[in-house]
Parts: sequence; C-alpha cells; structure tokens
Amino acid sequence: MGTKNLRKNLNKLISNGMSAQTPIAAIQWGTYYKQKTVMGNLKNICSKIKENNIKSPSIIIIGDVCKYRTNLKWFEKKPLFGKKIVVTRARKNSSSLVEKIYENGGEAIEIPTIEIKSIKNKKNNIILEKSEQYDWLVFTSVNGVEEFFEQYLELKKDLRCLGNASIAAIGSETARSILKKGLKVDLVPKKFIAESLIQEFKDRKIKNKKILVPRASNAKNFNRGFK
Repeated sequence: MGTKNLRKNLNKLISNGMSAQTPIAAIQWGTYYKQKTVMGNLKNICSKIKENNIKSPSIIIIGDVCKYRTNLKWFEKKPLFGKKIVVTRARKNSSSLVEKIYENGGEAIEIPTIEIKSIKNKKNNIILEKSEQYDWLVFTSVNGVEEFFEQYLELKKDLRCLGNASIAAIGSETARSILKKGLKVDLVPKKFIAESLIQEFKDRKIKNKKILVPRASNAKNFNRGFK
C-alpha cells in the first residue's frame, strides 16, 4: 500500500520543490493493537521504514501535521494498546467484552472453553409451574436469568405470578439482566460470589422460606449455606 512506491514518490515531491526536511510519518496497522508509527522527513523516512520493518498495510502522512503526533497519538494512549487478551467465555456471551477490549486498544482472541445448552425436562416444568410458591428467586448468572425466563414464558406463565417473591442476583450484570425483564432486584451481594450472598442471607429471616436457584446442572452447589 503506502510503502510500495514511496521512494519514487518522495523523489518526485523533492524534485518539484518540496523541502527534503518536510515531516513525514509512516503508520502500519493503524488503529489496531499492533499499530506501529515511524517519524522522519522526506530524505530519511525510507531508511527508517526499512530499519523498523514497516510493511503493508500502512499509510503515509506528509506535512507539518506530523509534528503534532506526540500530543495526538490518541490510539497508542489507550489502556490496552499492544496487548492480546484471551476471552474464554461462551461465544454467545463474549461479544460485549470483546467489543470493550477492541475499544480500549487491545486484541481479543476468542477461545470458548464452555458451551451453554438449554435443559428442558418435566422436572424443570414442574418447578416452573409452582414458581409463585417461592419466597426468593436467586440468580447466579445472566445465563440463568435468560434460561429461566425463556422456559417460564414458554409455559405461558404470567410474570405477575412472581410478584410475591423477592429476587437476589449475584453480580451487577445479572441484576441488569433481571431489570430488563421488568422486575426489581431486592438483593445484590457486595462481593459477586455465592458465599457473599449466603452471608447476607444469614442476616435476613429466611428460616422456613422457599428459595429457588436456577443454575447450571454442574454449577457450584451452595444450598447448604441456606440451611
């Protein structure tokens, strides 16, 4: 791209009257985590490009505007610039995190180590049919929220039936997901872990209360903490 015919083009500029000391910048992989910038002038930029192994894709900027690079190198000032970050979330949940990584100058490498699969069976249906009998609904993840309400509505249940239950959520994202369903969250533990929620429940009167915890089949079991 910008470097292929650079020497020939610069010689033409100089021969047509442009000063050999005119500032010039070569930028490779602009606005990517691996962006590389080399500064020079019309006379020495080609040798600097070679020394720094600048190749395509790259662009060339010529003129006094290059003098402002020190103050205007906005992309290189991003907190994750130059960093590669592996994202192990399930692919369906990773998009927002990946987007934030790129927005902050990093590169996201998606390597999902888990897969979210829906479990629909008679046992779950029976529990959902009686969900209005529970005093507390405890959601430990966004996935749990989405799966619960998807199956709940598939059974033609009315969300108003949950009105008598208090709702707890582990994590701000989980709480936000519940709020999007039009329901208020009554309790979010200070620490986003199950043990913290159990500790806060100990300060509440939950003896003989019915608590429903929609979660993954292989998730950590913390039911003992409610006893």
